Amino acid sequence: MDFKNTIIVMTSNVGARNITSADKPLGFDGRETEADEKARFDRIKQAVMEELRRVRLEPKRLRFVHHTAAASPSLFLLEARLGGRPGLTAEPPLLLRGPDGGETEDVRRAYFRDKE
Repeated sequence: MDFKNTIIVMTSNVGARNITSADKPLGFDGRETEADEKARFDRIKQAVMEELRRVRLEPKRLRFVHHTAAASPSLFLLEARLGGRPGLTAEPPLLLRGPDGGETEDVRRAYFRDKE
């Protein structure tokens, strides 16, 4: 059996402690200045990256998920490779809903609705 083109989706709580035990939980509530939020995000991101690398997972691709273009990200997708070489690519945001309120083409493709 050939697994060359296989994608395996795994979830992990590696680094979760760094997010949940931060001075304030990571979030996008708009109560902090943009500079404060960015500094806190950078500290947490660095800690999570170090934790991933500690278990030999090298972050490769990062993509934030937004409900709409105007909304703050609600989650992120991170691809990591076991024992991979350094190099992280930031992908364009994944928008779930377009300006008309309908599914975006990315969502349609993900659920194979583009074939309908």
